[in-house]
Amino acid sequence: MGAGVEIHGSSGEPLLLVAVEYDASDNAVYVGESAPGTSQSSIGWRIKKITYDASNNATDVKWANGDHNFKNVFDDRAGYSYS
Repeated sequence: MGAGVEIHGSSGEPLLLVAVEYDASDNAVYVGESAPGTSQSSIGWRIKKITYDASNNATDVKWANGDHNFKNVFDDRAGYSYS
């Protein structure tokens, strides 16, 4: 899994923390976003799962527990249902 990366606005203030898990083909499979400073083991993440075809083209994006609210734990990403 990739380390968390902060996205900054023009003023330099952190706007968003992003964490990514990649598959063996280096495709981003799970992408989590949270407020800066949120631990990956804490509630406060919205997580999307991206699926790919045999040619490594993204085919679908689904959200953990069916919504894009910041209420999930990134460390628990594999255990959520995605829709």
